[in-house]
Amino acid sequence: MDFLNTQEKIQLQKLLAKTNSLRTVDGRTNFLTLCGLEKFCSSVLLEGSSEDFSTRIYNKLSRDYIDNGQKLALAVFLEHLIEIDSNLSQEDKQFTEYVVNKISQQSNSENFSDAASNFINARSEGIYFDTQGNITGDVIDITQLKWVNSYVKKTSIKEVAGQVVQREIEKIRSVYIEPLNYSDVKRILEENNLVILWGNLYFGKRATAIHLILSLLSSEDIFEVDPTLKDLTKFQGENHQGYIIDQLDPESAR
Repeated sequence: MDFLNTQEKIQLQKLLAKTNSLRTVDGRTNFLTLCGLEKFCSSVLLEGSSEDFSTRIYNKLSRDYIDNGQKLALAVFLEHLIEIDSNLSQEDKQFTEYVVNKISQQSNSENFSDAASNFINARSEGIYFDTQGNITGDVIDITQLKWVNSYVKKTSIKEVAGQVVQREIEKIRSVYIEPLNYSDVKRILEENNLVILWGNLYFGKRATAIHLILSLLSSEDIFEVDPTLKDLTKFQGENHQGYIIDQLDPESAR
């Protein structure tokens, strides 16, 4: 399970590659042992460049759980990195804390959701917009990552309440099928920077909104606007950034 998007993985691997305590084979062995992850000393090749090791250790620890499957090994590794490595810059420390929190949030979501009901994947019968056409797509459950770290908050605005998790984005990318009128809605969004989809519950509005944003932006970071926002006209988003708001109150858009 990938908890991080591509950009985050690259940034984390670069951070690990420049970490002093992971520069040598002895340093890598000692660090893993100190973290209680000594079993990985035999399953991960410790020799090689810092760049190669950071890739190998990420690939291994991001897939293995410890403590009877309760905690991802990568989270334990990074928690110790924050505590032990005094050479981490403040920015690197904040990013590492953000990664740990993101892993924790998504792991908790996995633990409390039945695998069979994580994604509904039902075909919808129509999402109506304006007065013409309809959009059909996949119904995806709502999983929101709440921000608890300043690394993300420093680029956010007060009306933003969370972030669409990577597993939901990956699922939409893999199963969503563009319907007949999709290009028309995409054009509306591209020209006006706003599109409102409405219809019955579980008809795929959220999945369609996310897919539309992904089709227009290179970033996979999609933010959730606080659904209690009273006046949507006062919302000031950042340039080249995607936002969705679920269960929009029609009065807020007037």
